[in-house]
Amino acid sequence: MAHCFGRRRRLPWVLAGLVVVVAVWFLAVAPALLFVDRRRGGNDATDRDRGVQSDEGNGRRHRHQHSSQRTADAPPLAHGQLGRLDGIHHDGGGVVVGAQSVGCYTDVLFESCPGRQPDAVAVARSPDDDLRSNTEQQQSSAGVSPLACATACWPYKYAVLAFGTACCCTDTLEEAHLAPRPALCNLPCAQGTNTQCGGFFAQSIYTPVLAGEAITNVGTQVQDPNDGATADPVHVMICSDGSRLFGLLAAIKSVLSNTKSRVVFHLVTDSATAVRLETVLKRTLPAVKAEVIAFNASWVENRIQTYTARKELKSPLNYARFFLQRLFPDLHGRLIFLDDDVIVQGDVLEMSRTDLGPHAIAVSEDCNWIFEKYHLFMNKLDGFINFENKHVQALGLDPSACSFNAGVFVVDLDAWRAMDADKHLLHWLTLNTKEVVYGNKAAGGGSQPPMLIVFHKRYAHLDPLWHVRLLGSRFGGQMPAEFVRDKAKLLHWNGASKPWRTTPSTNPQFDFLYQRHAVKASVWW
Repeated sequence: MAHCFGRRRRLPWVLAGLVVVVAVWFLAVAPALLFVDRRRGGNDATDRDRGVQSDEGNGRRHRHQHSSQRTADAPPLAHGQLGRLDGIHHDGGGVVVGAQSVGCYTDVLFESCPGRQPDAVAVARSPDDDLRSNTEQQQSSAGVSPLACATACWPYKYAVLAFGTACCCTDTLEEAHLAPRPALCNLPCAQGTNTQCGGFFAQSIYTPVLAGEAITNVGTQVQDPNDGATADPVHVMICSDGSRLFGLLAAIKSVLSNTKSRVVFHLVTDSATAVRLETVLKRTLPAVKAEVIAFNASWVENRIQTYTARKELKSPLNYARFFLQRLFPDLHGRLIFLDDDVIVQGDVLEMSRTDLGPHAIAVSEDCNWIFEKYHLFMNKLDGFINFENKHVQALGLDPSACSFNAGVFVVDLDAWRAMDADKHLLHWLTLNTKEVVYGNKAAGGGSQPPMLIVFHKRYAHLDPLWHVRLLGSRFGGQMPAEFVRDKAKLLHWNGASKPWRTTPSTNPQFDFLYQRHAVKASVWW
């Protein structure tokens, strides 16, 4: 009985505590929630992923601009519709006449994303989610710029721009989120100005400048409708199958993290991986401009002969680089070809402008100054090609001539067509199934020897810093980490070891250069 009586005496105190908690909630928490709901327009937004697929030419192409569009039933914000320029009065008072740069930030949290439709307001929560979702909606608006975004966001303190097209607003900005490199904000605004509107992995922050306010930052931008258009995009081709998508995604991210130019990716894969790759891109890099091409394996059917246990050398995708005329019948000008086991640390625009002279391609020789300085193994032609073959002897090649690596090159597609390179490469590929032309030597076979034969003394020199290789073999460990990290413009893990595999890496001291661009499996599995 005493025990039960003691419990009854504690009951009034419990009730009193509940009364205090309820009172605190009504006095403090509820008004705050109402304020947030009012600032956000009191709406719940939904995502709708879009992709465009089409069949054209040889192989199935999936062209897309990954995006989502958000809608809401709440009334529009009082800030104004995105796309209206200076001179617009807002309920918050003042006239926005400029946008003052605050800097480049990452992981900025924001409160709203004003769309181009006056009755649609997006509720944003994180840059990886809603800024990407807002991209397609705002891409068609001619007013996407720091000034237009600041105008639409006023009276919020900050305008947040990303992907070159997306605009969101916030009152909160933390210095801890200042981007480690301003170059991460590397995408020009959709209007074609020279002003940067964020990047794929960072956001450009601006504050509205009102009429009569002093301008204190050289980054301030007042809209100039006559500002020049952006340059032509850089075209990049990468081949990859379903077992190497980790490398592919990291390569794409590294390209975009180091350029201010527009980049169009041409991703060639097998038919079994094409749809999956589309899905992965939507989930991980939704603003990337790319086309996914399913390679037609029949082009090389019964034409691949290797003398090695390396499975990747037998893959039809390894020979997709031989068919640029078929893959890109309507594409002209420069194209950069990259293997999927690379990380780019320089601006691909610079690479694409390599002087080709009269030649179709530019490659990096195996006997360049980097190989000499760090005593790396230098491949020669006789390491790849069988000089006992009569057809090879007829070419008059020098067995001791230096080879090059065909995993990275710059090509002029019109010059490639003019020399009918597809035809010549296919000839040597087919001949090797009937005679031992290449592949039985120490350096192996695959797609490399036909390139060495067809382009012997017919190539321009690519700056060796644009192809620092052997990171996937023991020879790569002879290069100092400072050189690889700070000087090299492109890293190539050619060899058996790849930084994304679970097996121990041959050169683990370089793995972090891949890891900082890697996409976690949990994001897209």
